[in-house]
Amino acid sequence: MRKITLSILFVLSVVLIPTTVLPLSQPQDNDPKVIICTGEYSKCYHKYKCRGIKNCKGEIKYVKLSEALKTRRKCLICYKE
Repeated sequence: MRKITLSILFVLSVVLIPTTVLPLSQPQDNDPKVIICTGEYSKCYHKYKCRGIKNCKGEIKYVKLSEALKTRRKCLICYKE
């Protein structure tokens, strides 16, 4: 009887423990958000609090960097190297 109980506990531990364990690390967002202006002549993406975005004649939006890179270049004011 003791062997059966131990066998049942072993099987339950193998089945239940993997479903209740938390992941070791949280997924990280490797695609940061940047600011874009939707104005007709806008060509750049910006960091937060860039003075260049003050000239925006359209709507200001936050988008992922990968989306901004498809149609825009980095702002030369806030991305000085």
